[in-house]
Amino acid sequence: EEDLSQLFADVVRRIEITAEVADWIAEALRESQDDKERFHRGAVLRLQQQYIAVQAKIDRAYEDRLAGRVSDDLWQRKSKEWEQELADIRRDTALHESASHDYMTKGSKILELAQTAPAQFLTQNAAEQARLLKTLLSNCTFDRGSLSVTWVKPFDLLARGNENGDWLGRRDSNPNKQSQS
Repeated sequence: EEDLSQLFADVVRRIEITAEVADWIAEALRESQDDKERFHRGAVLRLQQQYIAVQAKIDRAYEDRLAGRVSDDLWQRKSKEWEQELADIRRDTALHESASHDYMTKGSKILELAQTAPAQFLTQNAAEQARLLKTLLSNCTFDRGSLSVTWVKPFDLLARGNENGDWLGRRDSNPNKQSQS
């Protein structure tokens, strides 16, 4: 049991990142968050414009109904369609707003865990260690003294980055630099 616990401690250490790497990833997250927020603001603005347009249709059609230019049957059918369209727009707007907020929060929590997981693992009781491992790993096998793990995303990227030092996903850290032949 102690040997297995040590093997898991070694596995958890594979996602540990330095403060420098954490700062670099956090900066990339902030830049990505800025792009994402611009996208979400644009999407929300388009949804608000759609909402106003549909609401204007409803208002015009209601005035036409009151003036006798639209039958009650047509009004009932179209108003149901438009009300459903308004509900869809409200739902989509809410999804955009929550997605924008969750992105940075989750990213920060992942970075914090990557920096603290090894120390946490060593000081936790068995139940807490199991909970931490379930957060980090999706599958483990133990065969002839060897532990094989499958990481939960995005911890797989952290482990891979630590293994090969490729934090940029095979991009050069200075894309403007001329390669030397």
